[in-house]
Amino acid sequence: MLITQAKRFLDAVEGQRGISKLAIRVASRLKHMTEQDTFSEYNMPISINDFSPHDQHIWEEELQDFVPDRVFDAHIHRFHPEHLKTEVPSALDAWRLADFRTLQQWAARLYPGRETHFLVLGTPVPGIVVTAHNRWCIDQVSRDPQSRMNRLVTPSCRVQDIERDVREQGFIGLKPYRLFSVTGDVAQCRIYEFLPHEQLELANELGLWVTMHLSRFHGCADEFNLKDLREFTENR
Repeated sequence: MLITQAKRFLDAVEGQRGISKLAIRVASRLKHMTEQDTFSEYNMPISINDFSPHDQHIWEEELQDFVPDRVFDAHIHRFHPEHLKTEVPSALDAWRLADFRTLQQWAARLYPGRETHFLVLGTPVPGIVVTAHNRWCIDQVSRDPQSRMNRLVTPSCRVQDIERDVREQGFIGLKPYRLFSVTGDVAQCRIYEFLPHEQLELANELGLWVTMHLSRFHGCADEFNLKDLREFTENR
């Protein structure tokens, strides 16, 4: 499907001006792949040393004159393997150590010469030890006075513990995730099934940010998501 769309895109923009060089370059590469080709070579590198000449070319042509001198990355995760329960080893296939130093190194490589700060979001991984993860992350965040963090929350987190962490440790928001839905249905769960009403009420009371991905196949257009949002904002 993606290969077909790339071919249609190139046919549609042929001869047109004002189309991003990057979009055309990526579509051109896709066009010459077959549907059976894997995309493993396009995965995000796990080592900063994997930054390729192609990546550098994109920076110089598309981004260098666009990215400002100061960058605030408003969606980034920190992670330590020690906070993962041993019975969920598969999560380590996708996550590696991402501490303050690692993020700074990546920022310097991706946005050279830019001052960069972060909004760190609690990392939703099956089997993560929430308390230890939050404690370690906020300690890392405290090393940069201009970075902030949203606390990872699950339906099992007690409201009084969340409030204590906000007041004492400096979290500015919550990071719920559908992965932790009480139903176990990641794809079709309701908002309140992974963000309980009492947690959102606390967020409202304390003026906290809430960053979340909606579940359900139609996302923002889903009738149950819209119903839940109305319930949260109008009836409580």
